[in-house]
This record gives sequence, C-alpha cells and structure tokens, in this order.
Amino acid sequence: MSEFFITILQTVIFFILLQILIGQRFKVREGLITLILVIGVTPLFEYVGYWANLVILAIFSVALFLKKYSIYFAITISAMVYILSILSDYATNLFLGNIIKFDLETIYSNEVILVLYVFTMFLFECIGAYFIRKAIAKINLELVVRERKQGLIFLFMALLTLAVFYVNIYFSGKAGFTSSTLKLNTIMFMIYAIILIIIFYGVVKSTIQDIEVRNQKELFEELKEYTSTLESLHKEMRVFRHDYINILSSMAGYMEKMIWRV
Repeated sequence: MSEFFITILQTVIFFILLQILIGQRFKVREGLITLILVIGVTPLFEYVGYWANLVILAIFSVALFLKKYSIYFAITISAMVYILSILSDYATNLFLGNIIKFDLETIYSNEVILVLYVFTMFLFECIGAYFIRKAIAKINLELVVRERKQGLIFLFMALLTLAVFYVNIYFSGKAGFTSSTLKLNTIMFMIYAIILIIIFYGVVKSTIQDIEVRNQKELFEELKEYTSTLESLHKEMRVFRHDYINILSSMAGYMEKMIWRV
C-alpha cells in the first residue's frame, strides 16, 4: 500500500465520520460530489502536507451549510472530524505500540502492521464518533450552536483545538517522532481533550439554561397577552350584556304599551 492510497482511504473515512457525527447520510448526488471534491484534494498532500486538510475542512463545512445547517455548526462538526482523527491516531500509536513494538518506519514498510494500524484507528474513530453523536443528540448541539454567541464560542474552541494539535504535530515532526514523543503527545492531547469536554459541557449547560429561561419568559409574555385578551373580551361581553338587557327592557316596555292600546 502506498502513502497516497492511505491518504485517499483516510479521506473517505473522514467523510464517513462526518455522516456519523451529523446522524444522517448525504443524498447520493451531494454525497458523490462532496466525496469527489475531497478525494480530488489528496494530491495536495504531496506538496503542502497535512495543511491540505484545511481545504477538505472547508469542503465539508460548505457541504453541511448547503444541507441547511448553521455555519457555526457546519465548521464545528467538520473540525471535530479532524480532532477525533488526531486523537484516534495517537491512541492507536499508544495502544499498538505497547502490544507490537514498532516505529513509524515499520508501519509503512510492513503491510500487515499498516492494515492493522489503519483498522484499529478506524475502530477508534467510529467508537469516538458514535459517542460524540449520542452527546450531540442529547444536548441538541445544533440548537445551542444556532445562538450566535455560543456558536462563536464553540467555533473558536474547535478551531483553536485543531490549531493546537496541528502546531504540536508540526514541531514534533521537525524534532522527529520518537516513541517517547508519541506517548507524551498522546497523554497531552487526551488531557487537553478532557479539559475541553469539561469546558464544552459547562458552556452547553449554561446555554441550555439560558434558552429555557428565555423560553419561559416568552411563554409568560404569551400567557400574559392571552389573559389580557380574555379580560378584554370579558369586559366587552359585559358591556354587550348590559346593552342587550337594556334593549330587551325597552322592547318589553314598548310591547306592553302596544298591548294596552289594543
């Protein structure tokens, strides 16, 4: 297997993860167009390296935006795909490195190890995507991110995390990836991810509470308006009843006079 083939395979996996995270499939036409575009970007990896992922990130974001998702949600979810992939990559390194002693050169020189590595990484990615999707559905992330302020916060957090990961990978690559570096990066990324999840949970909880308070306020205003309308109608009915009784009394008096004359 060549590195180019692995790049294409990983790009297809990104597309699969994206659909798992949003909880729905692309339609055949839009799915094929998106997949063709992201696969068409893969030759860029030979010239600019993993920075070509930014183009794929943009394609995924546009694809989700065209599916009527908010721009904040679209970019955040697309960034989550890469964050999940990076964490899965390091988790695979840590997991297999303790079971099968190998270095990065061994991965690409031994096809059996390479297949095992890709399969294990894909397994980690799918498990992670599944649980993230459950969390997204439970907290209704799309609704939360539609709030402009919260949407910007989540977008900033996702892009900042992605930037931190890639900068770390860049400088680690310059220094040379060793087993100790990979383990250290894995531990750092996992700790960072846990802290991010805690912050993320706090922001989501606060946002949901704000939305509930606002909804209750709107409901109270609607109830107040409804009560005011009922009171107005009741007042009008009382006036009408009074006028109606007066009319009936006048008619009754008139009819009595007519009877006496007869």
